[in-house]
Amino acid sequence: MRVSPILAIVFVYVAAWAQSSPQKPNSQVPPQTPPTQAAPSAQAPPNQPPLTQSVTPGASAPSDVEGSDPESVGSVEAAQLLPEPPPAAKGKLTLVGGRIEKVDYVRDEITVRPFGGRNLKIMLDERTQIYRDGAKVLPGALRGGEKIYVDTVLDGITIFAKNIRILTQRSNGESRGQIVSFDPGKAELVVNDALSPEPVTLHIVAATQILHEERPASLSDLRPRSLVSVKFRPGSEGVVASEISILAQPGTAITFVGRVTNVDLHTGLLVLEDPRDKKTYEVRFNPSAIRINGDLVEGAEVTVTADFDGTRYVTNAIMVNSGPASN
Repeated sequence: MRVSPILAIVFVYVAAWAQSSPQKPNSQVPPQTPPTQAAPSAQAPPNQPPLTQSVTPGASAPSDVEGSDPESVGSVEAAQLLPEPPPAAKGKLTLVGGRIEKVDYVRDEITVRPFGGRNLKIMLDERTQIYRDGAKVLPGALRGGEKIYVDTVLDGITIFAKNIRILTQRSNGESRGQIVSFDPGKAELVVNDALSPEPVTLHIVAATQILHEERPASLSDLRPRSLVSVKFRPGSEGVVASEISILAQPGTAITFVGRVTNVDLHTGLLVLEDPRDKKTYEVRFNPSAIRINGDLVEGAEVTVTADFDGTRYVTNAIMVNSGPASN
């Protein structure tokens, strides 16, 4: 069939117009979504490092992990790496007052010279609480020559310090020492306190109470070389004695009844605790001449009559009343 030239031109024009005009989208065909990345496989290829790596405690996080905090990924608190402190020692607390002879930070121990005794080594650690004039301080605050009071407890065969109190200021307190002199005109009593490098001057006022063997005494009983226990307080004129208890006077005999805390039959030393004042007393004796009635061991209850010669208690007989108390 022959097509006329005019009809052919029309067909070409219509085809060109159809191709150039925009097509309306079909409402029934859902719009296509952009292609998504394929989910990563459960296991990374052998030649590809994993996205997460295990981190040992204390090590920093890998630098190739984006969005990770090097200080937080796999980190462990330093306190968690330290060993747990040992449990607190259980036992009776004993107050030791004295002066620091030596501080050993390597062995964590201090050497204290207590009142009326020999040097004593006391251990301490992070459980020990240390105070200076009532304020809590660090262990580095301990210095040789300072006056301290220590709450000690026996941990096996080691003496452990639970609390240490450093005293640099005088306030209300109690002391024990020996009378050096007494001036009635000035009402001043000078006491050689073993915990003080210099004798202490105490002022006696009208309210000062003087006792001897728990009975009222007079100013005339304050004789040199007598052992006294003094309660004091600060005053406008200095340190004021509120109570003076005369423990022993030279040439007098004292009877002790208490429990033995320490005994050394070779050196002739007996230490006992008097239940009346809860204080310990050292009594000296001649090992070759002492008369002992009973089994003299630690914990036994004894009766001792000792003479005070102006410096120490001395006895020549010890009576054992009973053995150690059963727990």
